Amino acid sequence: MGIQRKIVLAILIAGFIALIIGLSVTYYEVKDVLTEAIGNNFAEIAKKSSDRFDAAVKKEIMTFQYLADDPSFIRAVRNNNRDNIEAYLIRYLKLPEELEEHLGLFVVNGRGVIIAGSRRYREDQSGEKWWKVTYNSGDGKIYVSDIYTDSFTGKRAMDIGIPVRNGVTGSVVGGIMSVVNVDEFFKFIAETSFAKTGHGMIINSGGTSLICPVLPPGKHAINQSLIDLIAGTGGGWSLVGDDLHGGKNSVVGFNQLRYLNSLGDDSLGGYKWYTYIRQDPAETFAPVKRLMLMLFIVESCLVLLICALGVYLVRKLVLNPVDSIHGGVEQIEQGHLDYRINIHTGDELESLADGFNKMGASLHDLYHNLETMIKERTSELETTKNYLESILRHSSDMIITTDLDGRIVTFNEGSERILGYKRGEVIGTLMSDYYYNKDDRQKLLMMVSSGKMITNYEAQLIRNDGEIIDISLSLSELKNENGDVIGTVGISKDITDWKLAQLKLKEYSLELETMVEKRTMELWESKTHLEAMLGGIAEGVVFVDNNNKVTLLNDAAEMIFGIRRDDWYGKDFKDAHSEKAHAKAIEIISDMKEGKIKSYSSEIKAGEKTVFAHFSPIMHGQEYLGVIFIATDITEMKRLEAELQTSEERYRDLVENSPEMIHSVNKERLFIGVNKTELSILGYSLEEMLNMRLEDIVAEDHKDNVIRHIERVIHEGWSKTETQFITKDGRIIDVEITASALYDPVTNQFVKTRAFVRDVTELKRLQTELMQTEKLALVGKMSSAVAHELRNPLVPIGGFANLIYKRLEEESPLKKYAGIIVGEIDRLEKLLHNILYFTKDISPELKPGNLNEILNELLFFYKGTFEEHNISLDIRLSPDVPLMSLDHSLIKQALINLIINAVQAMESGGLLTVESKIRKENDVVYAVVVVNDSGSGIPEDIMNNIFDPFYTTKIRGLGLGLSL
Repeated sequence: MGIQRKIVLAILIAGFIALIIGLSVTYYEVKDVLTEAIGNNFAEIAKKSSDRFDAAVKKEIMTFQYLADDPSFIRAVRNNNRDNIEAYLIRYLKLPEELEEHLGLFVVNGRGVIIAGSRRYREDQSGEKWWKVTYNSGDGKIYVSDIYTDSFTGKRAMDIGIPVRNGVTGSVVGGIMSVVNVDEFFKFIAETSFAKTGHGMIINSGGTSLICPVLPPGKHAINQSLIDLIAGTGGGWSLVGDDLHGGKNSVVGFNQLRYLNSLGDDSLGGYKWYTYIRQDPAETFAPVKRLMLMLFIVESCLVLLICALGVYLVRKLVLNPVDSIHGGVEQIEQGHLDYRINIHTGDELESLADGFNKMGASLHDLYHNLETMIKERTSELETTKNYLESILRHSSDMIITTDLDGRIVTFNEGSERILGYKRGEVIGTLMSDYYYNKDDRQKLLMMVSSGKMITNYEAQLIRNDGEIIDISLSLSELKNENGDVIGTVGISKDITDWKLAQLKLKEYSLELETMVEKRTMELWESKTHLEAMLGGIAEGVVFVDNNNKVTLLNDAAEMIFGIRRDDWYGKDFKDAHSEKAHAKAIEIISDMKEGKIKSYSSEIKAGEKTVFAHFSPIMHGQEYLGVIFIATDITEMKRLEAELQTSEERYRDLVENSPEMIHSVNKERLFIGVNKTELSILGYSLEEMLNMRLEDIVAEDHKDNVIRHIERVIHEGWSKTETQFITKDGRIIDVEITASALYDPVTNQFVKTRAFVRDVTELKRLQTELMQTEKLALVGKMSSAVAHELRNPLVPIGGFANLIYKRLEEESPLKKYAGIIVGEIDRLEKLLHNILYFTKDISPELKPGNLNEILNELLFFYKGTFEEHNISLDIRLSPDVPLMSLDHSLIKQALINLIINAVQAMESGGLLTVESKIRKENDVVYAVVVVNDSGSGIPEDIMNNIFDPFYTTKIRGLGLGLSL
């Protein structure tokens, strides 16, 4: 083999070995650099995605926290005011995008019961996990659930629970539940997609894929080693063997959702959430492979060129051309790619020089291609820059950057709006010039230069119009791509209105504290005065609060019960008596709270003493505060009763066999003796009567009268009154009571009454019948005259009305009015008939009828009357009123009389309200008609006479309306 071929072969072998080594080194170097760059980019995307997720959820939470902090909203929740609460919720959900993002929204009270909002959920939420976490034993806590499938819509949902706290005590009084449509709420996850296969997703520490725009949940093969890597580092990037989508040796980025993960183990299903960014590795490393292929082709061409030059050199073997070539190589090494070697030896050296010249041209083209790639990359970076500048420009917050000298470099539109300056006016000026307190700026720069990240720092700036505003500032160092500090960047929110609200709240709190302190002093003075007053009375007084704790005993109570007040203050009331007696006392107190009884009295034993105990509730409006216990020592009275019992037995037979009712009551109006006659008439047993008071058998409207009657007996020694007794079977009998007092002959103290009771029911009935007979006689005298005068014009009117009604066509609008006239004339004739027979029983003619239709017909008939008298109508007819049996004429007459009275009561006009409704009493359903006018009303002194015939206060009229 010739030397020339050997040299060519050696050059080829050396060139291709160098080519392979160079390509290998370049491949791994470029791949490592590209992998790190892609990893950092993925990590940054993951961080921004996590920040956006946190911001979206935080915004939702903050929105409802502002609502939960609204005093009016808190008051509405405490009062279970559905209308007010739903007004807030409707105002929040008025935007279409809010409706799409929310599958449900409701509010619960302090017991976990839904009081407003979405009604498709179970009303009692007290057993649901979201409420248990949100309530948090009354302390309150924000709750965010794991992602689940909503049973009502089939959509993926997430629950957010916000506690509503009492503005004074801080305790939880309710909660807001927002059911979020995950696919709509987090639809911006699609914006993280890039290229063809690059996208972001959300996974949790339990190895579950929560949100992915590519694969549905449950289709990802998540391995534990990847979860451990993500959970262990919290954020960054890595090269993994399996990227959850089948990719091998893929670059992935990840970052934790800091705000959501900070909510605690009660939220997110007990897991931590992370953003996860991946791309198909074939697409990720495709640029590297293309670059390697291009380099391989170019360098292969270079190797061939070198081989050709080697042949040329061997052929010429001239040193000067070699030096020229060497010089040309040095020029190319120094970057002079346009330099060319000019050799005309006609041998291999000249060919080699030509090869070098071609290599320079190739390198020049390669360099030009690299410049083109750099320009394209620069354009991409410019696009990114424009995107960031768009964010900067349209942000509602102030975003200002300064250089190292503190001069403003960037001033966004939010800053122009808040401070009132134009960007051109402030660029290049010192940022410190806009601080109200110049020291704040210097202090902030010192803190930032020490490496601290400043967030939510409150300061004051001066607007262009001179107004001073409050801001909340977050400030940090601004660095270039090399990590060098080039200035600062600050993001500020205008919190002037919030500060003013905070100041007003502070002033209100101070005013409230002053009022509370003043009221406390007043209560203390009242308590002192009350204790002094109670100390001077003979009865023992004990106060028990609503927790059954003893809070007050006076001197008499200490003496009666033989106890010391200091030993009993704060002690439970149950320690004052037996377990059985305490159970009875608790039952009585419960009845007092519910308003079933107003008070309770009984005799109890206190050692050797007999004590009369009286319980009464202490109420403040509807609020139960406790019980007052008044004790009277009746030991001596009981002794006198025992002595009197002996003498009373002498007369017992006489009393028991008396034809009249005889009874005795004590000072408290408790029966202490009842004869057989009274027991037989009333139907009670002796044991039942001895446990009752006198007013217990008296009709409700006579109770006050018999109490005054007993008082007169006690103080005057004698009294006579008429009242009504109620028998055990519910009958009411009229009685006349003649009672006298029995006094202790020694102490002259009242002991009991002795009352003779006469049944005057029959006498009362006869008196009533006599009065009615006299009234009816008077009516009878004038009924014929009235009937004659009214019937004379009614006969022709009725005849003509009937004639008109029959001749009118069915479709004529006048047919309805003619029918009403005919009906009303018939009703008037029946009314005259009833007047003639006023003193007789009238049997109603019951027929099925619709009460609402009768009311509508009457109101239509009197429409002209209402307009003439300037009367407005408020008609409230319930659709629940059923068809019922009634006398149409009698019902119409009663309603007409009520309507006429109402019209006459509103001489200057007013509002007439007519209402029909259903009312249930004692398991019986009644139809009720209410006619209410805005007139002056009926004086109480004539109220009892309004149903008497011919009683009237009007100049015109007979006074028969209401009596009929």
